[in-house]
Amino acid sequence: MKILFVSRIKNGKANPFVHEQGEALKKYHNHDIKHYLIEKGGFSGYLSSSLEILKIYKKEGFDIIHAHNGLAGLSASLSKIFSFFKIKLIITFHGTDINDVNERKLSVIASKMADYNILVSSFMKKVIPKNSETIPCGIDMDVDIKELSVVRDSLGWPLDDFVILFSSSFDRKVKDPEFAFKVIAQLRKETNTSIQFLELHGLNRSQVNTYMQGANLLLMCSISEGSPQVVKEAILNGLPILSNDVGEVRSICKNIRGCFIEPKNVDDFVWRIKELIKKPMRISEKDKIEEFDNKIISNKIDQLYHKIK
Repeated sequence: MKILFVSRIKNGKANPFVHEQGEALKKYHNHDIKHYLIEKGGFSGYLSSSLEILKIYKKEGFDIIHAHNGLAGLSASLSKIFSFFKIKLIITFHGTDINDVNERKLSVIASKMADYNILVSSFMKKVIPKNSETIPCGIDMDVDIKELSVVRDSLGWPLDDFVILFSSSFDRKVKDPEFAFKVIAQLRKETNTSIQFLELHGLNRSQVNTYMQGANLLLMCSISEGSPQVVKEAILNGLPILSNDVGEVRSICKNIRGCFIEPKNVDDFVWRIKELIKKPMRISEKDKIEEFDNKIISNKIDQLYHKIK
């Protein structure tokens, strides 16, 4: 089938997990995936995008539009209205579109226009209960794991440093970097170990894997989450995780040694990190996240395509 992916632009291209899902659908099901990236937000931006989407849809003869995120779905929904409901539309909701109060209202409207809705986490069913299915975003399980010392040498990180990766960029307020900085500040007061605290920002997938294989810990303390890719990727790369109980983190980390879920207060987070400094470890149970393999996830999405076509 010819599928048009619609999403917001990120650093000049599609968000990595959107791009990777498209690549998996090409690889495992031979779908012809094209991307339309919405560059401008606001009412005028989404309205003009909807007209462009409709034009592309008609010109290239797509079978289905698959929008990623509620606002991109809203734009695609307008295209469906302008097509007199001829367009077949699937919307994937990724979490922020449901967690944010303002986006949630628009996302719910968009969901009612879709032929089917994909939710990346089960708690989103409370908001979009009908005509929906929970399918998390997948990951590429084929990763070459290197020794920590080898990775540290390639990155120029001292072997004795304790390297902590923040779950996102420091400017994303929903990830609560302010709390994370308080944890790191207190940690540095209570240990003589040299602490590096790095954001995951501006890196491609290969670089993220390298950082995770060279680091000691992933720190997550988000205000809200869906089914966070970064947690799955950390497990895949053997990187221990410290997180608050947010989104689907507890479900993803179930029965995995090296995933620590603590109450969101500075003292509890600092205590856990100090324990890991005393006894560093790696996660060795990536087989427990095989349900998130891109091949399995793409199979489920392919079934939905055939269902609505």
